[in-house]
Amino acid sequence: MLADGKIPQRVAQVAAWHFQNGLTLEELARKEIRTAIGLRRPYFSPAEIQAAIQVVAEANRIVMNSGKQSPAIPSPGELETSHKN
Repeated sequence: MLADGKIPQRVAQVAAWHFQNGLTLEELARKEIRTAIGLRRPYFSPAEIQAAIQVVAEANRIVMNSGKQSPAIPSPGELETSHKN
């Protein structure tokens, strides 16, 4: 979706951290940036989280319709092999 220009990079980042790192969307919504002077602000905006919820739902729908149990993530060995070809 990111490569096709359908979603912004930051929305893709939320979805990527959710899928790859096992962070819940609630955890990602609570992430903060803390400045040296003690200010705090959300790492992701509410709009980015909302868009990511839709992206995650769509990705899950695609996986379910494909008959796979989980998204296809190549192992490091598969990546090395594909680069050699």
